[in-house]
Amino acid sequence: MPCGLTDMEVHILYILYRFKNFTSDAGYHSEKLKKILRKKYSQDFDEAISNLKNEGFISTVKKREPKFYIPDISQTWSVLKDHGYNVVPLGSGRVHHLD
Repeated sequence: MPCGLTDMEVHILYILYRFKNFTSDAGYHSEKLKKILRKKYSQDFDEAISNLKNEGFISTVKKREPKFYIPDISQTWSVLKDHGYNVVPLGSGRVHHLD
């Protein structure tokens, strides 16, 4: 891997990026992430989450069940692009014309 992240960790970042979880009030539910990734990857979910937290890719919203969001959009975008995901940088996807 170009940045030292596993496939599961990059997939977690892709899910959070795809659903635009960029602020603490727009977190993605941890149980939904577990359910999505449970059968696809053999890596432990909690280990993947702790690695992403330690690297600064995700942050946690303390709720009954924790929710996760991306605090640094540009760093995540570059990692996803390096791993071959087709992601559009936010803010540059549309052109607004002034009349």
